[in-house]
Amino acid sequence: MEMDFTRRAPASKGARVLVLVVALAYVVAIAHGVMTIDVARDLFWSIEIASGRAWPLVGPPVGPFELLSAIWYYMAAVAVWASASLTVYFALLGAMAALKFVLMYWVARRWMDVRFALAVVVASTLPGIASYQFFGISHTQFVEVTIWATALFALRLRGSPASTRDALALGACAALSLHAHPTSILLLPWSAMVVLRLPKVDRLRAAATALFAAAMVFLPVLLAISLGLSSPSANVPAAPAAHGSIAGLLPLVQNLFWFQSAYVVETTLGASWFVAAWPALWGLLLIWSAIGAVISVFDRRLRATFWASLLTLLGVLIGVSLLRDHTPFYMLYVALPPLAVLFATAWTALSNIRQGSTVTVGILIAVVALHLGVCAGYVHAARNGVVASRLPLHSNMQNTATTMHAESISASPTQDAIARWLCAQSGAVALHGDIAATYEIGLGQQQFFHCRNRGSVMTAGGADNAWTGLPLAVWRELSVLPRLVLGSYGLTPAAQIVSPKAPMPLVSGRAYPPRFTQMLAAANHDLWQAHVQTQPGAVLVVSSLLPTYPLFTAKATANGVAQQAISQFANTSVFRCAMCGQSAANWNISVQGGAPESTSITVLELSAASDLSASLRP
Repeated sequence: MEMDFTRRAPASKGARVLVLVVALAYVVAIAHGVMTIDVARDLFWSIEIASGRAWPLVGPPVGPFELLSAIWYYMAAVAVWASASLTVYFALLGAMAALKFVLMYWVARRWMDVRFALAVVVASTLPGIASYQFFGISHTQFVEVTIWATALFALRLRGSPASTRDALALGACAALSLHAHPTSILLLPWSAMVVLRLPKVDRLRAAATALFAAAMVFLPVLLAISLGLSSPSANVPAAPAAHGSIAGLLPLVQNLFWFQSAYVVETTLGASWFVAAWPALWGLLLIWSAIGAVISVFDRRLRATFWASLLTLLGVLIGVSLLRDHTPFYMLYVALPPLAVLFATAWTALSNIRQGSTVTVGILIAVVALHLGVCAGYVHAARNGVVASRLPLHSNMQNTATTMHAESISASPTQDAIARWLCAQSGAVALHGDIAATYEIGLGQQQFFHCRNRGSVMTAGGADNAWTGLPLAVWRELSVLPRLVLGSYGLTPAAQIVSPKAPMPLVSGRAYPPRFTQMLAAANHDLWQAHVQTQPGAVLVVSSLLPTYPLFTAKATANGVAQQAISQFANTSVFRCAMCGQSAANWNISVQGGAPESTSITVLELSAASDLSASLRP
């Protein structure tokens, strides 16, 4: 029996409410996202466009290649123009990305019915690869949006006679999905099949119309190439990644179905009974889903959907594994649509067995509650400033092993609070400690929303008006109240600047990745040492001013005795002499994987205080 792709199931008010709730939680989480080098690059060019200083034709590079138009930059520029803060900017882009829930609901409802549509929406919220979208908004987050939009217009195109408007939209959305990330090409054969199955009288017209629309999306970069226009950014030529192999398929499957779900839950929900029970709960979900999958094979209404989603998912994972020997999380966003359909098909099939409808409803309720819990857990971690993370440092999805490590989270509300404070200062502020690295990744673009007409209001390192910033969780460990609280960070003036006394030179947003030369120099730098004498009770903070990388290590001795760091997270270590009492301390600091000009070492002379954790609750 062939499924009727044109039938519309009646809309359900409850279904619309559920989609809205799921989408709102998603947007709130993204609004607390962090700044990465990709986010900073996109923000820089969107500000350049919104300010009328640049009109780029070429978009984000794909490795060493420049294949994409600058469409993403212009869309982000609209968000910049409408935003009064970085948080609003993140939220607006998050709202655009959240349209995926509406689109998948429309597609699945047209495809089958409301029940199936709800299952698809809920399945798309399962913790795992999709949860990485909370951490920072960039063009890759729009893979799902554009794929589901392409699917919607593909289904509409099946109407008779084929609509020219739908063919135009199909071609444009397909091209936009490639701009979100080129891995989207692995799902586009489905759209091509829709066009090829049209009646002969419509087929050629629809294909030509769709290709024309796609070409228009790529027109800016094609013009840049034909006119010999160089890229507006100085992209560092990346070495071509080694080709992948089919051996990468197994770890991708393991991460997609097990490890990343566990790591996300453990990272966002912390040490709790739920995390301890997670393997059993997730295993139970997979068992019920497997039972539903078997049932769907014998269901004439669901059989084709099950096999199509399973084989598509397998094909996508094989394709991704063959591309590179290192698979970043965003290269698996293309696997999320067939994965959601696969789970939704299995859950829908469960209703065919006794009490199956109750099981399906229970699964949907549990997964939605889990989605809300993970979103809330991430927001709580963002307000705390530090999270115990199980997520891999370099997000290689061809590696299933990782260890628990502490990471700082300088979320967008904190970045806004820092920018507002910096803008209120009469002169530039030299930032040290973890706050310097997390803020400097944004290239100082955060101040655009708060004092756009001023020059740079901060330096990374330096001795003039120097402040050291650490997450509030670290100040609680020290039992010390910082001079100033900005969002999830506390700042205190530095009593001594050991390194670097001169600030790092300003970096241009036109360089991508930023500070690449300094990172190479730091990684290859020999072990070096610094010496400083501190007053009783002083705190020593050692931190890399460059983006997090695993080669940076810092060790310290005080009066010849090795000291254990009071707090250690990301590329920051905080020391206080444990045995010095009321005596001064002579410190020797050893740094590996960092250069003196990019390593912040400051002394904070703080009087010990009673437990101030209540005063610094996020």
